[in-house]
Amino acid sequence: MSFVFAGSFNVGDEGRVPEQFPGAYVSGNFFRMLGVSPALGRDFAPEEDKAGGPPVVLIGSNVWKQRYGSDPSVLGRTIRLNTLSATIIGVMPEGMQFPFDMELWMPAGSLPPAITQQPRQARGYLAIGRLADGVTVEQARAELKGIGAKLAQAYPATNKDL
Repeated sequence: MSFVFAGSFNVGDEGRVPEQFPGAYVSGNFFRMLGVSPALGRDFAPEEDKAGGPPVVLIGSNVWKQRYGSDPSVLGRTIRLNTLSATIIGVMPEGMQFPFDMELWMPAGSLPPAITQQPRQARGYLAIGRLADGVTVEQARAELKGIGAKLAQAYPATNKDL
């Protein structure tokens, strides 16, 4: 399973006009779960997915080509993403824009307080997963239904009837 919070990022660097791109905060295991590796650079490290971890970003192939002219020296460059300065650690392969045509991905540990401090009933988060070998869709649905029932019991004010 992996966590996703979709949105957009204002990207700014020295000497360039800022641009806005669709992006997401994702669990550090997101790309490994999907079975996708960066075409250039590396994936997120575990310490980068913890609150207070170093802000890093993976950029999409389109951003790399259009904004940075396919320059491989973009790795290690610090850019401004909304209110954070983040280091580019990788470029995703052509066509990788999951989910929702994303162009930038940051680890969930970099989520701003305005998002992490939302009330429990906020519903902006997504969970994405892959079935383990030998597990059927029906088995997965049954397990998720059980988890939902436990959450409804533990949090009746926010999870009843969900």
